[in-house]
Amino acid sequence: MGIDVSIFASSVRPHLWDDAFKNLSTNKCSYEVVFSGDLEEDIVKPYLDKYSFLKYIHTARIKPAQNYYVAWKNCSGVYCLWTADDAEYSDGLLDKCIEYHSSLKNFRAILSLKTNEDGKNNDLDDHRFFGNNKNTPLMAPIAFLNTKLVEVLGGFDRRIVAGQWENDFCMRNYSSGGITVKFEDVCVFIEHIKKHGKSTKFWTAYDHDRMILENTWCIGGYAPAEKIMTVFDQSRKPPFWNYIPVINREVSKKPLLPFEPYEDKDLLTKSQSHKGQWE
Repeated sequence: MGIDVSIFASSVRPHLWDDAFKNLSTNKCSYEVVFSGDLEEDIVKPYLDKYSFLKYIHTARIKPAQNYYVAWKNCSGVYCLWTADDAEYSDGLLDKCIEYHSSLKNFRAILSLKTNEDGKNNDLDDHRFFGNNKNTPLMAPIAFLNTKLVEVLGGFDRRIVAGQWENDFCMRNYSSGGITVKFEDVCVFIEHIKKHGKSTKFWTAYDHDRMILENTWCIGGYAPAEKIMTVFDQSRKPPFWNYIPVINREVSKKPLLPFEPYEDKDLLTKSQSHKGQWE
């Protein structure tokens, strides 16, 4: 019997894995977790011994977005769930996703899963190309989809360093006739502040990645209202997401810049992103 669902992510934070895995046993389907990163083998081995469903793909210090692609390349499930290594899941999440996705009878459907971040249940309508501007396309920060859809659309864009690859993928799926659908019968819990403190180096690449995304899909290109590191200061009150402006610019239905896929050669050993740094 094959694997039903592959859960995949870039990961170099093994101290978070026990919490991430603790609720997966509430599912009846078969699953695997595929993480990719530059952790030493002796660090990962105790977890591999403890969790039979875990696969860890060892790489050089490549960019996080590239590690997501490496992890996907090693997924064997019919479906896949792109996620974060600090995420935790509601009971039976995988089973419910399979049931709902199957009911849509649409190979190109991407499920955008409900999230609770730092104790705040997010309205899925907030997960838009431009924040909570409901006139822009629905995105999927945590997504459930057919694994082969990634292959059909050519993988992920290698220009992106850390984040926004998932938004670009949703846009390319839209452009090819696909859909992104809200799924609120499950919940993914992410505690940024509790687990990582008031800041995270993940955001150091945000400006670069958002520039790539908006220059590819937005009429007029990249036009940030303010420096993103100011926006994502976790110490600000109210929470940082309230500072993200509703931007009224037109999102293109077709890409304005060409897609650049990863090359299989040196995928595990050489960073293929054009710019940006991860230090």
